[in-house]
Parts: sequence; C-alpha cells; structure tokens
Amino acid sequence: MDIDKTYFRKALVGVGCVCLAIVLQSSVRAEKIGEADQIRRIRQIVLSRGNDPAGLAHLIQLSSDLPPAAAAELYRQLAEEYLRAGQLEIASEVLHQLVDQHLNQPPAADGLLTLVRLYSSSEVAHTEKKSLRKSGGNALPVYAL
Repeated sequence: MDIDKTYFRKALVGVGCVCLAIVLQSSVRAEKIGEADQIRRIRQIVLSRGNDPAGLAHLIQLSSDLPPAAAAELYRQLAEEYLRAGQLEIASEVLHQLVDQHLNQPPAADGLLTLVRLYSSSEVAHTEKKSLRKSGGNALPVYAL
C-alpha cells in the first residue's frame, strides 16, 4: 500500500509540473502576442497622424511601457516608413528619439548612420536652401547638427 501511495504522489507531482509548464509557456506566448499587438497599435496611431508633431509625442508616450529592444525596433521601423514616404523632417525626429532614448540598443547604431546620411544628402541641402529663400535668409537651417 505504501508503494502505491508513493507512486501516486510522484505521478501527481509530475502531472502538476507539466501543467505548470504549460500554463507558464502559454502566458509567455500571450505576453509576446500582447506585445506584438501593442506595437502594431502604436504604429497605426503614430502613422495615422502623418506630419502632425503630436504623432512623435504619442510615440514617446505609448512606447514607454515597451521593453527597450522592442521600442527601439519600433522607432527604427517608423523612421523607415517616414523616409519612404518622403517625410524627412519627422523621420529625423524619430531617429533622434531613437538615439536619445535607446542608445544601447542595436537599432540606434543604424539610426545614427541614417541620420548622418540624411543630413549629408543633397536633397536635405536643397530643402534647406528653399526654406532659407522663403524666410528671406534669416532662418537657421532646419537640419542643424
């Protein structure tokens, strides 16, 4: 009778461990899905703002709860979207935030490189000249380092 009880206890502990592992794995998966869903929603909110400066403020506020690696990757992706859309000013602002807030994350190095390319591009120089002509030459360049 003692052997049956010991066997039963061991089996019960084993089943309990398996159940606990399943629950923990499910919660980790749900957390990752929740994070991915949160990132997708933040992207939609920020991109729906277009050139509105409040979009960047929303990005900063909404991404504050994300892990640093996920937030840095989100900033990088949004900057790429803005660059593809030709919205250079807001792309540079997003890249500045990426570098300022997440300097230790891998996307920050790419962000710095993109900023250097952006500031040294002839398209940006042309935009600066146009803005100086419109303002009568008294304005400071928009993309000053």
